Amino acid sequence: MSTTQPTNDHGRRGVALDMDGIITDGMTFHAQSWQGTYQALCGVDLPELLIYEREGVKGDEFVRQLAPLLGLPAPDDATVAALNREKNRRFNDIFRVIPIPGIHDLVALLAGRLGYPLAVVTGSNRDTARHALAGLGLAGCFAHVVAADDVGRGKPHPEPYLTAARLLAVDPAHCLVIENAPAGISAAGAAGMACVAVTTSLPANYLRAADRIVADHGQLASLLLAEYGVSGGLGAWQLPGPDR
Repeated sequence: MSTTQPTNDHGRRGVALDMDGIITDGMTFHAQSWQGTYQALCGVDLPELLIYEREGVKGDEFVRQLAPLLGLPAPDDATVAALNREKNRRFNDIFRVIPIPGIHDLVALLAGRLGYPLAVVTGSNRDTARHALAGLGLAGCFAHVVAADDVGRGKPHPEPYLTAARLLAVDPAHCLVIENAPAGISAAGAAGMACVAVTTSLPANYLRAADRIVADHGQLASLLLAEYGVSGGLGAWQLPGPDR
């Protein structure tokens, strides 16, 4: 993450995209890694839904949230660290970079035709994020990456998205968030940002806190083209009525 301190650029807009479920199809690998970790180290089965509901949450907080839901004692720091190490080991063994359908066209629209500066905001670590973007040929399209190791508090806290807005030199109200998970949607709302959710991982009833919900990247591109296809525009995002 850049250490510079940009200043706001007179109302220009920016866009912050989550990574897993928006840019890459990585949640299957995260889920398999967490399930294997909890079976091996705790002897419990971890339902997949519990993982997807917490997509984007930093690993340490994820472990602490799961303990009471799985009937496990509150973990100490050593246990949290051990579970995360094992999960990361398993994830690194199986992870492959798979694009979400339509992401290349969406990035071309946002960064090219509409001219918005882009940031990635992810609960994954920086190395994983860089590897994924490079693998998709998209690294040069994003001005900044805000990863789990760049912030003290992860989603659903607003810090990750507020950090992205600062780095993009845009007011939070002028930054659109593209998400697919409840924690990220909550983080965007707490940051004062408009949010479009895409149902790539969870059905729409889990995403109702977003300003708009769309089925896929093609529908999102159509929405943006219909509203902002002539020019990128300035100021706060004004999304049309909900499509849920």
